[in-house]
Amino acid sequence: MRVLHVIPDGTLGGGNVNVARLASVLPDSIENHFLIPSDSTEAVRTLFPSEFIHVGAYNSRGNPLAIARAIRVEGADRFQLIHAHGTRAATGTMLARYLGVKASILYTVRGYHGLYNPGCFGLRIYLESLLSQYFDMVIFVSEADRAIGEVRRLKYRQTRLIPNGINLGEITSNLRDIDVIFVGRLVYQKNPEAFIESVAILGPMSTVHLVGDGELEEQVEALIEAKALRVTRHGQLSHHDTIALMARARVLVMTSRWEGLPTTAIEAPLAGAAVVGFDIPSLREVLGETANESLVPGRDTAALGEKIAKLLKGQFAERLGELQKKRMAQEYNPRLMADRYEDAYITLAGQV
Repeated sequence: MRVLHVIPDGTLGGGNVNVARLASVLPDSIENHFLIPSDSTEAVRTLFPSEFIHVGAYNSRGNPLAIARAIRVEGADRFQLIHAHGTRAATGTMLARYLGVKASILYTVRGYHGLYNPGCFGLRIYLESLLSQYFDMVIFVSEADRAIGEVRRLKYRQTRLIPNGINLGEITSNLRDIDVIFVGRLVYQKNPEAFIESVAILGPMSTVHLVGDGELEEQVEALIEAKALRVTRHGQLSHHDTIALMARARVLVMTSRWEGLPTTAIEAPLAGAAVVGFDIPSLREVLGETANESLVPGRDTAALGEKIAKLLKGQFAERLGELQKKRMAQEYNPRLMADRYEDAYITLAGQV
């Protein structure tokens, strides 16, 4: 079976990293191809086998019609299944079917961003409503996404819940020289200003690192300067280098306003860092029985800062991180993810 994965974003993030993880554990009977934007960074290009990469004539976060045309140019009829990852990829894939593509189409929701932040006149809700009814199957990576779809009364042909599977392999670093780290794009959804506010109470002896870039970079820099903080800044790093930094950290802080399935919150404990953050449904889902100890209600930066400070005393962070690590290893198993996707692919291929 040939599958074309449609990837809308050319910058490194949880979405395209998890596509690569999925493809790496699917059986050899499934031949995976990857349609990526023309402006994809080297970090994204190296995620996938070069012989199966197709570079589309569209830019990251670009026009879905350009994605649709790129799908047609790649000879979509050579594929039994087109797998769209995220809303923009799904919109382009829906348009490709309007343009005559006959393959089965599958949409993995990697965060229902349009339902959490509907935009002008609720147009994003309307778009997700169209996509949910049009695709042959919709897959959720978290119960939180499925729940908000129900709240917004979306209708589907078929759905499945398949959380991401993550295995970082053996982490060999025993160095814990970073007290607190933030990993994420500097955008509204990730709320990086709240991270700066929360670490402001820690004092000058704490080592604080921030990984990521984005449209709020200037605001974040200005806040760091206004608070007179010492924060080690990193731009966008490769996935390998990001994991290496998390393996040196004691606490990872998540201040997102919403998430689909927060990959970083799974990776950090597997690398050895405890996760704390604001109490949002998907993060509570990931952290499970450790959520009450890890999360603060609302967007209370003072309470979050106090929680971080408490964890940094003694071995509290290490104990919490160990509990979270055991949960992640049990709940986010790559083999289970692969088996569930293989079954979904076979189901759809049999309906063509």
